[in-house]
Amino acid sequence: EKQIYYLEDMINNSIGYTYANKGEYDQALNVLNTALEDVKSYYYRAIMMENIGYVYYLKLDYKSASEKYLEVYNFAKAHNVIS
Repeated sequence: EKQIYYLEDMINNSIGYTYANKGEYDQALNVLNTALEDVKSYYYRAIMMENIGYVYYLKLDYKSASEKYLEVYNFAKAHNVIS
């Protein structure tokens, strides 16, 4: 059952990332932020947070991107996530 959670996290992350690369930023943020509420893995939580920062970067919202990147850096550091 644990592996199913990771698979779901991976799929949600991929869907959000795909929306971002298609230029559908609001949809990307919706998918990633919704998935982030239930993600079980520290690794996938960090990746999703990083991708949220990436969406802000693509939107040219550099302040929000920087804030999210700093947040994910601190999260990854606190939970020993190396990617």
